[in-house]
Amino acid sequence: VAITIDSSENVGIGTASPATYGKFTVNDTAAQSVYIRSTSTNFSGLLLENTNSATKWQIGVEGGAFNTAGKLNIGISGVGPALAIDASRNVGIGTASPSTKLHVAGDVTVTGDISANNFAGRNLIINGGMTIAQRGTSFAAAANGAYLLDRYKYLKSGTTGVVTITQDADMPTGHVGFSMKVDCTTADASVAAADVAGIRYFVEGFDSVVLAAGTSAAKNITISFWVKSAKTGTHSVVVQNGGSNRAYPASYTVSVADTWEYKTLTLLMDTVGTWIGATNGIGVGLFFPLIVGSNFTDPADAWVSAESFGVNSGVNILDNAANNFFLTEIQVEVGSVATEFEHRSIGTELALCQRYFEKVAYTISSQDLCAIATIQSTNGVGAYQFKVTKRANPTNAYSALSDFVVFVASYGSNTPSGLSLISSTTEVAINPTISAGNFLAQGASFVRLTGTSGFLSFNAEL
Repeated sequence: VAITIDSSENVGIGTASPATYGKFTVNDTAAQSVYIRSTSTNFSGLLLENTNSATKWQIGVEGGAFNTAGKLNIGISGVGPALAIDASRNVGIGTASPSTKLHVAGDVTVTGDISANNFAGRNLIINGGMTIAQRGTSFAAAANGAYLLDRYKYLKSGTTGVVTITQDADMPTGHVGFSMKVDCTTADASVAAADVAGIRYFVEGFDSVVLAAGTSAAKNITISFWVKSAKTGTHSVVVQNGGSNRAYPASYTVSVADTWEYKTLTLLMDTVGTWIGATNGIGVGLFFPLIVGSNFTDPADAWVSAESFGVNSGVNILDNAANNFFLTEIQVEVGSVATEFEHRSIGTELALCQRYFEKVAYTISSQDLCAIATIQSTNGVGAYQFKVTKRANPTNAYSALSDFVVFVASYGSNTPSGLSLISSTTEVAINPTISAGNFLAQGASFVRLTGTSGFLSFNAEL
C-alpha cells in the first residue's frame, strides 16, 4: 500500500491503517521517513497552525523570517526563533545565533539541581585534596580516634593491623597536589567478626542540611574520588548518620592494583531515620574501610538500620604489610552528576579547616601571642583572637611551659610557672602565672612563644 485515505480522511503512507489520532501517518523503515526539501531561500520545513489561535509555529531550516540560514529553528512565524540549533550543535533559546553549547537570551527559572564544574561551594568535603596538614604530615601506628590530615580521623577497633598514614605527593597523572597514603606496616590477614579500621570524615549539620536527609525531599548525592589500592575487587565507601544507626554501604570496584582510578557513586539520601538539621553536630559521616568484620558489613547499595562500616565480601586492605592505599580529591555534591573536583585557594581551604582545628606554632623568633593585663602580682590575663570562629568551644592544648616566655616591663622575661587557657568560639583567654617579677609593680607585659617546638592548639572537631 502506497497511500491510504480512510473514511475519516486520515492519510497513511506505507500503511493501510493510518492512525486515528492524527490526519497523517508514515510507516517506513528508511533512515529518513519524511524528507522535506525546498530550493527557496525563504523556508524549508513545517508550518503548524490551529484555527483557534492566531499563532503559527514553524519548524525548519534556512533563511526566511528567521534569517538564520543553516540552522534548525523552532519559532513563531514572522517573529523569530524560540529555539535555534546551528551546525556546531550550539543551542540558542531566545537567540538565533548561539555562541556556546547553550546560549539563553533572557531569564532562566530552574526548579531542579544544576551541576557545573565551576560552581563554588558545591563540595561538602573540606580538604578533599589533602592539602592542609596542621597536625603534621605523618602519623605512625595510628591509634583509634587519632586525627590525621585536617578533617580526617582514624577509626580502629579489634584488628591487630597497624598503619602509618601520611600526606603524599603521589597523584593521578595530570593532577598536582597531595594524597592521603595508608601504609600497612603490620598485617592482619585473619578478619575477626568485630574488626574494623578505616578513614572517617564528618560533615557538619549546617553544611549537610542541604541534603534534606531523613525527609521525603531527600536529595540525590554524588560521591567522587581518586583511589589507588593494592587490592583489586570490591571496595566500599559508607554514608552514615550521626546516630550510628542508618548507613548506606556503597560499593565500587578497583580493577588494577596499585593504579590510580577515578570512582563516582550516586545515591538518594535517606528518606527516614534520624538526621540532624541546621546545627553544629554531625550531619553526615563518610567512611573508607580498610578492614571490616562481619559484625559491621551489610548488603551493598542500600540503606540499612545499622552501624555499618562496609559491604559484604569487601577486600581486606590490611592483609599484607606490603599493601598501600591512597585517596585524593574526595568530593560530595548534590545531584546525580560528578563534576570536576573543586579546587579552592589554599587560604580558603585553611580557613575552612580552622573552624574545627587551629594550631598556633612557632614560626619566627620571639613570636608574640598577646598583651597581658594585670590580675595579681603573679597573675595576668590576655586574649588571643582565633583566625576563624570555631564550631564549638574548643579543647585547648599547649606544648611545654619552657616554650613560652612572659615579658614584664622593667624586669625582663621569664618562663611562666603556669598557663591557663579558657576558650570561647572566638578567642582564648591566656592566663600566665610568673614566679619572678611583679605584674602590679612593673607595668606592661606580654606572652611570647619562643621554643621551636612550641604551640597552642584548639580542637573543635566533630
